[in-house]
Amino acid sequence: MKQLLLFCIALCLSAGVYSQTASDSRKATRLEKDVAKLEKDLQCLLGFAYYYGEGEDQDHKQAVYYFRKAAEQGIAEAQYMLGLCYYNGEGVTKNYKRAVDWFRKAAKQGNSEAQIYLGICYSNGEGVAKDHKQALYWTHKAINKKDAVQQNYLAVLYLNSENVKDHKKAVDWFRKAAKQGFAMSQHNLGVCYRNGRGVTEDITQAVYWFRKAAEQGLAIAQYMLARCYYFGQGVPKDEKQAEDLFRKAAEQEFALALGFCYYEGLGVTKNYEQAVDWFRKAAEQGFTMAQGNLGFCYYNGDGVNQDYNTALYWFEKAIKKETDFSKIEKILFEQIIKELKKQGYSSSKAKLN
Repeated sequence: MKQLLLFCIALCLSAGVYSQTASDSRKATRLEKDVAKLEKDLQCLLGFAYYYGEGEDQDHKQAVYYFRKAAEQGIAEAQYMLGLCYYNGEGVTKNYKRAVDWFRKAAKQGNSEAQIYLGICYSNGEGVAKDHKQALYWTHKAINKKDAVQQNYLAVLYLNSENVKDHKKAVDWFRKAAKQGFAMSQHNLGVCYRNGRGVTEDITQAVYWFRKAAEQGLAIAQYMLARCYYFGQGVPKDEKQAEDLFRKAAEQEFALALGFCYYEGLGVTKNYEQAVDWFRKAAEQGFTMAQGNLGFCYYNGDGVNQDYNTALYWFEKAIKKETDFSKIEKILFEQIIKELKKQGYSSSKAKLN
């Protein structure tokens, strides 16, 4: 970092000396402006040096100090980084509202990273009222035709946003990113084909895209492809191939795969209690299939005391993100939920500890 600091100082000083020796007044004026800009850029560079420094050289408070000086002078990159510091609570107390203020300043100057984060804030209701239209607006502005990560994020917004759902557009963006080899988009496109979201349900195409992502080592895709082999969906039933794929996902500590292995006794001794533990970990991480599996464990009394209230809680939590399930699975969940409620059970009575 010291070399970077010395370079920045030398750069600014050399520009200043040259401006002092220039005889032409117009050139001098122009050079003075150049020096002023270099000073702003230097402040931003110092912020980066402290932000990314290693060991003792890393100092987020100092980074914030320099980012703020540059940000207040209108440097978009510094405004974005200052917003990021507020967003993550690095060098300052976490404050989503201030993060949004700085993201917006940078976003209006065309900074794509700030536009993405501003979209995320609108999507999650962080520092601003939740507004999916604004989330899409800012994400669209940031989209780079060659940036698969941004394309995947935009697709997820179209798939799951409350007020602007458009599954066909989601599929279009997943496909753009998937064709660039982005594993998560390949998996997501597979899920769309599996569940008939934005495209006609096609389990063969689902397997094709799950395989593409699984070959890149994506654990959730390995799990989904393993399920296809285990149940004979889109491919001939092959328990050995399924077990190999479940093991690969489990080796990455993918909780959902570990739960399935213990539940079915694949490569390990069948153990419902262990299955429940792993399903719970995955469910708490937000994996809807794990939430559904955990619901069935409580519903059937597998590895836990049978508890219809807790089963109902996990079923309702899983079905909130209906795009993760096929239409048949969704109908099954809805029927079970309806029947449990009819019998007087309530998720408010669930035992979650």
